[in-house]
Amino acid sequence: MENDYIGIHSTGAFLVTHKVEGSETVRKLTGKTTPIAVSSTLDTSGAEVEALDYAIRSYYTPSERPDMSGVGTVTLYNDVVSVGDVVATITTTDNDQEDVGSLTLTINSADNSGTSYFEFVSDEIRVKALPPVNTYNLELQVEDPCTLSRTRTEVIDILNRLPVINNLPDAVSISEDTADNTFVFTIDATDTITDPVSCAKKGGGTVPFSVAQIPGSTDYGVYKNSGVLLNYDTIQSYTVTIECDDGDDKVDADLTINLIQNQPPVINSLPTTESISEDLNTRTLVHTLNVTDVNTADTVTCAFNPNNALFELSKIQPASVDYGVFLVGGTVLDYDVTPSYTLNIDCADHRRSVSDVLTVAIIRNEPPTIVNLPMSSDIPESITSESLLYTISVTDPTNDTVTCVITPATSIFYLQTTSAQFETEIWVRGNQGFVYDTKRQYTLTIECADQRRKDSAEFYVYILRNMPPYFPNLQDKTIVSSETSAAGQIIYTVDSVDPESDNVQYSLSSNTANVPFIINQNTGAISFTRSIKTELVAGYDLYISVSDGRNVVAARSLSVRITGINFPPHFQVPAQTLTVLENINSGSSIFQPTITDEDLSDVHTFSVVYSPPDGAVYFGVDKSTGLITSLVDIDYETIPFKSFLLVITGSDSLLEDTTNITLNVQNVNEAPVFTKKYYSITTSENIGGTMIQNPFYQYTEVDGDTLKFSLDCGTDTGRLDIDSSTGLLSFSTDYDLDIVGTASKIDCKVSITDDEYTDMAYVNITILDDNDNSPVFIYSEYTFYIPVSSSVGSFVGQVQAIDNDIGNYGNVLYHIALEDFNYGLFDVVQNGSIFVSESLTQYTEGSTLNLTIYGVDPGGRDGLTMVYVVFPTPYVEPITTGNGIEYLTFFRYSPNMAWFVPLMFLLFVTFCVVVHTLYKSSCSCLKKNERSTRRKKRKRPMKTFQRY
Repeated sequence: MENDYIGIHSTGAFLVTHKVEGSETVRKLTGKTTPIAVSSTLDTSGAEVEALDYAIRSYYTPSERPDMSGVGTVTLYNDVVSVGDVVATITTTDNDQEDVGSLTLTINSADNSGTSYFEFVSDEIRVKALPPVNTYNLELQVEDPCTLSRTRTEVIDILNRLPVINNLPDAVSISEDTADNTFVFTIDATDTITDPVSCAKKGGGTVPFSVAQIPGSTDYGVYKNSGVLLNYDTIQSYTVTIECDDGDDKVDADLTINLIQNQPPVINSLPTTESISEDLNTRTLVHTLNVTDVNTADTVTCAFNPNNALFELSKIQPASVDYGVFLVGGTVLDYDVTPSYTLNIDCADHRRSVSDVLTVAIIRNEPPTIVNLPMSSDIPESITSESLLYTISVTDPTNDTVTCVITPATSIFYLQTTSAQFETEIWVRGNQGFVYDTKRQYTLTIECADQRRKDSAEFYVYILRNMPPYFPNLQDKTIVSSETSAAGQIIYTVDSVDPESDNVQYSLSSNTANVPFIINQNTGAISFTRSIKTELVAGYDLYISVSDGRNVVAARSLSVRITGINFPPHFQVPAQTLTVLENINSGSSIFQPTITDEDLSDVHTFSVVYSPPDGAVYFGVDKSTGLITSLVDIDYETIPFKSFLLVITGSDSLLEDTTNITLNVQNVNEAPVFTKKYYSITTSENIGGTMIQNPFYQYTEVDGDTLKFSLDCGTDTGRLDIDSSTGLLSFSTDYDLDIVGTASKIDCKVSITDDEYTDMAYVNITILDDNDNSPVFIYSEYTFYIPVSSSVGSFVGQVQAIDNDIGNYGNVLYHIALEDFNYGLFDVVQNGSIFVSESLTQYTEGSTLNLTIYGVDPGGRDGLTMVYVVFPTPYVEPITTGNGIEYLTFFRYSPNMAWFVPLMFLLFVTFCVVVHTLYKSSCSCLKKNERSTRRKKRKRPMKTFQRY
């Protein structure tokens, strides 16, 4: 060894020392040294030393330090490290062949307590205890038996595998009515080391949702906060950022929560108008509200806005389901003050309200009519007993109770009701002491009123003197022509003489009732009270009396003979009832009454009186023929009265006759009609049984018949169902636009029928594609080989993911996971091709990098695959003893086998998949529904593990 002395003892006890690089020195054991200039080879035989018998020549080569290889940087994830794992294999070398096999490897030192976690076992660095996440620099030493050594540093990076939120980003929809603390979403977060991981909401202090652990589970969920009212009108969606922590690292992702709007109620029975009599004063139901709400769980309340003291809005008893508008009991209505009331009604659920108007029309109470006043009566001045002077006749259109009074009140006369409803008698009290000379006449103002309105007229009472006059020209007779008769025409003047020259008053009577004559009580002139052109009486015997106020002269007779009498016309049928079918058109002939007349030359005219008066709106009578016709199109449902009395009068200008025609309107079934013919609906593809958006059909059925709905969609009829009672549409089977040939638009005919008549409307349905498939990579992992010297922009390989959605949702974009340790080294472009983006020279040959690549569709669904990038070790040809050249074959070159064997395996698997697919296609129609259901299910991302 270096600095050792080697030699042979001579007889002279000399020792020749070893050769040292440079000059040589000869030393004797005695310590005497003689420098000798020598060449590269020292021959000591000629050395001038004492007692030199012989010597040897020796050479010394210095021992070399050993070395090691395989030292570098090793990167490991904490979820794949186990006790006993080999981290690195160190190869030792020594040019001193005698030292090979005697070299010792040790870990001199390490930071971060590395010696507690790693140890040498033979030439392998192994895991002694599970190391925490950290970087460990191990100082390695190799030493030969001569204690020569060399140190190098091995760097071991222990990285944490990030936790994964498998089902985010995503979106869910909830009702804006969602209750406090309602569970909204389950977070699927996993970690290869720490499981379960803890999750919490990140930021978003104004977002009314929180993240908490699901009771009885290790999973976390998203809950609606308490005390917060969601409002679709203010915010339609919220974004909750969720952060999950495995103790070493945190990841976050977004959950979008979309609000579903609560629909307001609908007042189906408004606007409308109801009519009530102004005489109502008890609590009366005026109108029943028909209110519906598509959210059947909502409670709908209705109220007046503003409030009206005359009406109340409350639920109808005993069911207490529908609201009714009631007239408040004790209310006094007055048509003259307020002929109608407009009631604004608000109906609201707990979210929104709707308003509409109910108009209450007041039907006016018509006043009574005094039909036989003014009138007068004569009483002698000497009258002493109570006497009936006159009977008042009153009519009232509404048959109200009518009360008559004298105004101002008097103690001389009084009124008394009779057993007849509309008759009142005027009486004079007895012993009133009338004095003709003092007061000859009394004027009584009579007022007759129902509970609302009144009519008034005057009644005159004349006082007669008691001195009797006499007649100088009676008895007598006269002749009168009926053709020239006229009211007020004087036919005869009675003369009288009063001895006292007092004023006399004449009176006239007859044995014939209703004589058409009157006598002027003061002049004695007898005149017609009416024309007698229409009367058939041939003559009258009139009895005339005269009074001076106290005494009445005995009646004398006047015979009146009538000439030129006109005979009246006659209807053949005095009364009959006819049936009028609804739906007859305006102007249609209904009935022709027949009239006869003995005077054949007479021309007849016709008039009519309707009961109720509304009949004049619907029916007319021709004035010249009497023909009854319809004035409007007759509709049973809109006519307020179903029976009308037509009192038709036929006249020859002098006389007339009447016939009573009763017209009963009969209901006829009418066809239901769509008032809106065309509808358009937009919905998304969905599973069978899912209800499609309500078209809100607009139609009329005036008869109130039960209607049935039916559907005809041509070749697509089997894809939809219709509710026969409501007309609501739903998918009959799973509807998936991703199936080739499935239509995105369906044109349907919707029919309604009352089993007799049918009408049709047209519904256009647009089905939108739903993003119901996630991208799936062809392979769950890829391995690509590139030299470590590859330049930036070099092509690495290509991955491919397939999304079964058609259209835009079928497009796939690729990106490398941001949390990936090797994220910045590579880029992936739109077609899945991977390129080098940074220099790779810092990595050693034989090492492997892993990438996580995501494929994402425009709807946010994604899939992932693992990519391993291998830097192959170049093949070094072994040294041969000969001078010949040995070429490597394809199968002897190890990098070729690294890709050839996996390629053959993939080709074999592909062949098996193709055969299996061809076999299964023959029965694909039998499993169509099953496949559709599977496509509708949400796919969770595949859990994958990286390999190192």
